[in-house]
Amino acid sequence: MPQVGSVGAGNAAGLLGYCLKNNLLGATGASGAASSGDGLFGGLLGGAAAAPVPTPSATPAPAASANSARAILERLLSRPGVQQSPGYKTGAAGQVQTGNGRTLGLDGVRGQLRTQMCKLVLNRAKSFL
Repeated sequence: MPQVGSVGAGNAAGLLGYCLKNNLLGATGASGAASSGDGLFGGLLGGAAAAPVPTPSATPAPAASANSARAILERLLSRPGVQQSPGYKTGAAGQVQTGNGRTLGLDGVRGQLRTQMCKLVLNRAKSFL
C-alpha cells in the first residue's frame, strides 16, 4: 500500500478534487477513523502497524464534509505552484503518488477502502495549510 503521508501538495490537491468529483467524502464526517495514525489506515500514513478497522462515525455529515473539503481544496489551490505541479494532474486523474515512485489508481480501489483513502488525502491536504 502507498504511504499517503508522502504525497506532495500538488498530488493531494488533485486527489482531493478527484474525491470530491466522485462524491467519495460525503458518506461520513471527515474526522472518522482514517484521521488517526493507528490501525490499518495508519500504515498508509506511515503510522502504526495494521489493526482491525474501526467502525466509521455513526453521524453522517455529507454536506459538511464535502463543503469542508472544498474549502480546503480552494485554499490549497491558491498556493503558488500547486496547480502547475506534475503531481496535481496525476492526482486529478485519481492516482496517488508516493515518495518511492509508485502510484495507486483509486479507480482500482473499491468500497470503504476507496472512501478511507480519500479521507486520508483530505487530512494530508490539511497539513499543507
